[in-house]
Amino acid sequence: MANARRVRLITESSRKDDKLDAKTLARLARIDPDLLSPIRHRGEQAQADLMMVRARAVLVETPTALINAARGLTKSFGERLPSCGT
Repeated sequence: MANARRVRLITESSRKDDKLDAKTLARLARIDPDLLSPIRHRGEQAQADLMMVRARAVLVETPTALINAARGLTKSFGERLPSCGT
């Protein structure tokens, strides 16, 4: 794997083609693998922690989105909902 943002030879190329990019990566890997700025995957625990953070974010955003939708729907009928806590 290579960090695409760090491989300028590909990102700044005027010819965008998957085959050409693959050949360029293969040549770079053959010459010096360090030129590819390899990516590092998260560990299993870090991935699980990130999943929990994202799940919590969705749970926090959902009630707010539902309240806003209800207010928007009632507003189209000329009514207003009283303020409430989520």
